[in-house]
Amino acid sequence: MYNLKQFRQLIVKTIGEQRLYSKAAVNLLLGTAAKESDFGTYLRQLGGGPARGAFQMEFATEKDTWVNYLYLGRAKRREAIYEISGVRSYLNNGAMEWNLAYQICMARIHYRRIPEPFPAHDDIEGLGRYWDIHWNRNPEKGTVKQFIEKWDQFIGRDCLKKQY
Repeated sequence: MYNLKQFRQLIVKTIGEQRLYSKAAVNLLLGTAAKESDFGTYLRQLGGGPARGAFQMEFATEKDTWVNYLYLGRAKRREAIYEISGVRSYLNNGAMEWNLAYQICMARIHYRRIPEPFPAHDDIEGLGRYWDIHWNRNPEKGTVKQFIEKWDQFIGRDCLKKQY
C-alpha cells in the first residue's frame, strides 16, 4: 500500500510535468488507485485478469490510448511521457505494472481524453460517478458506493482540506 503523502506528491509532480494538473485530477487519480488496487496493494488484477498497476489499466486500454490518441499528432504529450517515465510506446515490457510514473501519466491521459469536465475536487461522490462512468464501465466490477468506501479507507476526508 502506498504512503498517501508521497503518492499524492508523485501524482502532483507527474501530472504537473504533463501540464495536466488540477486538484480534481489529483483526487480522481487517488480515488481510482484506492478503488482499483486497494491503493497499490495489488499491482496485478486479482483472478488473473489483464489489468496492471496502481490504477489497474488493461493492456487494451493502454494500447488504445497510444494508437488512437497519442500517435495522432500529440508529439508533445508523447514526449512528456517519455521525459517523465522513460517509456516511448505501449510496447514497453510491462511498464504498466512496474513504472509508477508511467502509470500516473497513462491514467491522467485516459481521463484527459474524456470531454466531460471533472467534478469539483472535493466532491467525492461526483468523482466516484466520474470514475464509474469513464474508468470502471462495469457495474459488476465496482460502484460509486465502493469508490467512496475505498476513498474513506485509504485517503480520508481530511485530504480534501490539504493544499497541494
